[in-house]
Amino acid sequence: MHPTDQIPKPPSTPPPPVAGTSVTFEPKEWPRKPAGVGILCLVLFTALAMNLATHSNFASVIGAVAAVGCACVVLVTATKKTPELYGALALVALLSTNLLLRTSAWVIGPTCAAIATFVLLGASAQVLAARPFILLRVAFRWFENLIVHTFGWISAPALEARRQGSVQIVSIIRGTVVATAIATLLVLLLAAADSVFASLLGGLAGSSIWTHLFLVGLFTFVVGAVGATASSTEPLPEAQPQMGRFGVEGFMALASINVVLGIWCAIQVFVATGQADEILLTEGLSRAEYARRGFFELVVVAAVVVGLLTLIDRFTDRKSRRVNLIFVGMGIFAVVETIALVVTTYGRLDLYMDEFGLTMLRLSVACFLAWLAAVLLLVAVRLSGLTGANNWTTLAPLVLAALATVGFGWANPESIVAKYNTDRGHSATVLVDGRYLATLSPDAAPALVDALDDLDVGVAEVLQSELCQPNDVSRNYWVLSWNWSQAKAEAALGELSC
Repeated sequence: MHPTDQIPKPPSTPPPPVAGTSVTFEPKEWPRKPAGVGILCLVLFTALAMNLATHSNFASVIGAVAAVGCACVVLVTATKKTPELYGALALVALLSTNLLLRTSAWVIGPTCAAIATFVLLGASAQVLAARPFILLRVAFRWFENLIVHTFGWISAPALEARRQGSVQIVSIIRGTVVATAIATLLVLLLAAADSVFASLLGGLAGSSIWTHLFLVGLFTFVVGAVGATASSTEPLPEAQPQMGRFGVEGFMALASINVVLGIWCAIQVFVATGQADEILLTEGLSRAEYARRGFFELVVVAAVVVGLLTLIDRFTDRKSRRVNLIFVGMGIFAVVETIALVVTTYGRLDLYMDEFGLTMLRLSVACFLAWLAAVLLLVAVRLSGLTGANNWTTLAPLVLAALATVGFGWANPESIVAKYNTDRGHSATVLVDGRYLATLSPDAAPALVDALDDLDVGVAEVLQSELCQPNDVSRNYWVLSWNWSQAKAEAALGELSC
């Protein structure tokens, strides 16, 4: 042997990533605690509940059970119980009350999105090292580990049984899955091609059982993935790219925001003082008509500005105290301008509601504007540097959004819309859109029934006719399908002579 062969070679280390270049992730095992039989039963129970909740539009007892079940999976499997974890799961439990109280898609949709967000944040406390939104940086490793290792985590009891040599459980499970998939595919294809073969199934081929089986399988994997994530024994290996920071570019971007918003604010002053009446005349608009237009576009502008200010704050280099003070001043001035834009947007929306009435979309936009104003204040605090390295200004908008969603559901927004519009109907100059009110969910039914006697006869007849139409929402799961608003609506509609 040559003497040089005995000299160990130094390990090769990849060069550090450069800003702007892609990051390559090396394959690495993601350690986690094995899943026990009790945990797997909880996962399967939650998956079954999510399947039934899907068929009842989540607005029911089973919807709340599914949400709490996901929270329980995270709580049981989490390797580190932190205050942040308990806070996230407490918000999940609080949000799930909306699923019991309301049926409106305007409430159920945001509630489900918020529940999913906080379940994932709770499950990812170890994986994401308690830093929100880092998932965007480690998405590749996340999904690669999730798909590859979740099935191994779920099958941990079977693997242990195989090690003990008691029975070939792994082979049985694998064979059952393959055989079931092949048989299901062939049965569905043959039933679609041969009516006689389909008749032998007694209608099974066209029943909803296949949908239930598919959803149970899908949700089992989803909930299992959440449990596998929460059970990780160490943070997920992540890329550490050198994030570029820019000086001149950040200041120029911030200056452009200030200039554009400043010009817009100046225009609003000119319009309010009557200096722009000639321009409005050429456009064929009165000042009131001008004020009632464009609020949706302004909402988008405000949301975009919030995102831009956050990014500029993240990537702008402030090398000295004087430069930092200038940056903070420009940033806070931009926040003030944006808050003025939000206030103006709400004023335009309010004028529009006075003229044309209240809808769920307009009410939701008004609530979103209030949340956006609060986020702008948090952005100002973040820009000022008062929070240091703490990330609470990143989590606070999420928590605030969750609490706002809970309050939105508890307030019964569709009942608010119904009462607002029916109260306007007392005026002889206001025409109530009975057909729109009839499209509201059962949440609004009691308020609409109470207002029938006070409405114009024609509008009341149209509204009652629509309310008497049978509800096509299928709820066949006994007490698991119970919902507060649905029960109140059935009681109110029972008083009508349909």
